[in-house]
Amino acid sequence: MTEAEIAATHPPIAPWLVASPAGWRVTLLVRGAPRMVYLRCEPDNEELLIAMQQVGEAGGVAHYEVELPWDRANPATHYAFKRIGERRPDLAGRRR
Repeated sequence: MTEAEIAATHPPIAPWLVASPAGWRVTLLVRGAPRMVYLRCEPDNEELLIAMQQVGEAGGVAHYEVELPWDRANPATHYAFKRIGERRPDLAGRRR
């Protein structure tokens, strides 16, 4: 699978987005083979990249998870995913 064929999805509902006392447990579903997957957030308006961990795979789709801390400086917690492939990063965003 080439870098252009790497596809990801994140349904913003349970069980892929679950609130916890510390923030959100976020799951990203990825078909393909990125070198790294990060969750990008901006607590206190400063960029923070958190490495996501692969926690499973089913049917050729890898499941990556991470804990997203609450953004106490803003009314909404914004986040995006950064997938690092062979040549360039790819960003996809969400807001919670």
